[in-house]
Amino acid sequence: MSTTVTLNIYSGMPNPTWELTTDQEIEFNNKFSQMKFAPLDKSPVGVGLLGYRGFEVQSIENNDISLKASIFGSIINIGDVDDQNMIDSEREIELFLLEIAKDKLDKDLFDYVKDSIKENLSDAAEKRASGFQVMDAPPFDPGYWNNDPCIKKTDNCYNYAVNKATYTFAQPGRGSGQKGPDVPVCTCTGAAAERDGVVKATSTTIVPSDGHLVALVIWPGKDFHWYRKDKSNNWSHKPGSTDAINTDNDRKLISNPETCARGNYTVFCGYYICIPDKTTIS
Repeated sequence: MSTTVTLNIYSGMPNPTWELTTDQEIEFNNKFSQMKFAPLDKSPVGVGLLGYRGFEVQSIENNDISLKASIFGSIINIGDVDDQNMIDSEREIELFLLEIAKDKLDKDLFDYVKDSIKENLSDAAEKRASGFQVMDAPPFDPGYWNNDPCIKKTDNCYNYAVNKATYTFAQPGRGSGQKGPDVPVCTCTGAAAERDGVVKATSTTIVPSDGHLVALVIWPGKDFHWYRKDKSNNWSHKPGSTDAINTDNDRKLISNPETCARGNYTVFCGYYICIPDKTTIS
């Protein structure tokens, strides 16, 4: 197998490129296998930044591409398939790829990339400490939910909050085999979601070390609805079979699901933590 690494950094000049040794390939694959699944997160590698934009790794075996990945911003974007992405919140692989290139880059370039990675890590830690939701919270990416007619029609607010498309109009508790009540009630509907793997939050300002915050509201005697906290620190939601949006009934950005305009969903039930790969819905 031949594994090529490209440092994505230049605009006009060709980017630095090198091959991994056999031992480096083994170490890279070991680190790669430990990364967590992050189905809907996307790397910002393609947003037109100038300067450091991460690494591209391509492994070829028997003339076939066996791995093509872009690695930047804590996200490992695998090929062109978004639902196979991985998350590397400590940017361990970026730092590893940089370190093995130390003798291939001039000192100024090496130091610049290393400082860029560490600066972003430090910035993320500060944002976490201040209550800003980062890293594990999904971005507001409505295209995934809105552009595919099947996903839009068959996935609801619960699917969106958990960040999983199941094409089943998911219901709290059904994933665990213990569906919630037909008439939604805060305690019972929330407990049903907990059986699926969602965890009750102990504080309304909590910043999960893994996963993201969701919030449950009720239209008394009629319906439930879920909101999701995004990487931007605002909230978004998907009302039934309609578009995923980040505004409330007054067409205002949702900074707080407790106080936003919610129509008939007058009962606020509380906050929960969702870790998608530990939550089963159907």
